[in-house]
Amino acid sequence: MALHCVTLEEGADLEGFRRAVRRLIAEELAPQHVTWVVAAPDLFGERDEQEGEAPPVALPRSVGEMIGLVVRHNDPERYALLYQLVWRVLNGERELLHIESDPLVHRLNGMARDVRRCLSQDAASDGPIQTGLRRVDREDEQESAMPTRSKPEAEAEGPWDHEPKSLKELNAAIAAAGPLVPGATQAVFGEGPAHADIVFVGEQPGDQEDLQGRPFVGPAGRLFDKAMKEAGIDRDKVYLTNAVKHFKFEQRGHRRIHSKPTAGEVKHYRPWLMKELELVRPKLVVALGGTAVLALTGKQTPISRSRGRARFGDLNGYVTVHPSYLLRLPDEETRHQAYDAFLRDLAHIRDLAKADPRTGELPLAAE
Repeated sequence: MALHCVTLEEGADLEGFRRAVRRLIAEELAPQHVTWVVAAPDLFGERDEQEGEAPPVALPRSVGEMIGLVVRHNDPERYALLYQLVWRVLNGERELLHIESDPLVHRLNGMARDVRRCLSQDAASDGPIQTGLRRVDREDEQESAMPTRSKPEAEAEGPWDHEPKSLKELNAAIAAAGPLVPGATQAVFGEGPAHADIVFVGEQPGDQEDLQGRPFVGPAGRLFDKAMKEAGIDRDKVYLTNAVKHFKFEQRGHRRIHSKPTAGEVKHYRPWLMKELELVRPKLVVALGGTAVLALTGKQTPISRSRGRARFGDLNGYVTVHPSYLLRLPDEETRHQAYDAFLRDLAHIRDLAKADPRTGELPLAAE
């Protein structure tokens, strides 16, 4: 779909941002479909005003305070980042600002610190910062005082020295960081096209994945391949990854037995996963199992309650079981029923990836 362009005035145009957010949310326009331009009022002609105003947007106080600070920064990406924050909060991540390891939150916190530092150093900046989407006093003076955010090494986004700009750079950073829990042979990176329409997110690599350095190549992966083929999904056209990038296990004799990652371990790896999704920008993200749901939402949610369509921040999502679950079922009849349900999920996922991202409508079948 065509990008919607929002033009705001130079300086801290908080009122313009407030109006734009109301309109964009009312039209259900996700951040990837919006571009933000800062310019003098007459540079691009008349402002994009519409009769009346869209309904107010209810946000947590902390989000309003963050917006009131960050609009004063002169980073050209500030409005786009703030709209990502608003969108994600309104789509289920109400506690997002409490997840300091999230790349978006990390960057916004850094910008807010810049603004607070400048305000404390500038005696002329004693006008109040009002929370919410309201005008900021003396915004032009404060905007001109803001330093350009250059991501110094001490405040790099996420657990990396330099923010990765490609999957190759991200994987190199993951490899350099090493496993959180000792024992893994190597990091297992995501695999598939760099801009695939569908991303499948599993839990963590297993024994075979750790040895081969590829996701979904063990027993569960082979079952997954079979199911995708039956559902009409080409493995070579989707992107496969895991919430945790290293194999965690218990040694029992000569065998390495999978050990479920803790919530803290999932949180540790979450910035890598979110950056991975940011770089791929798929149409649909599929959470395979509860650990993937936890990584994508920050919440422990039973699959029985969350199975089906979902939202993961600004991305369309879908929740289903992990293929390893099917292997653990006790009897053949139960496995057969669960496998059929998994196939139905995959068929739905296949169709959703073909749908229009705004309307959800499927393309017309060829005559």
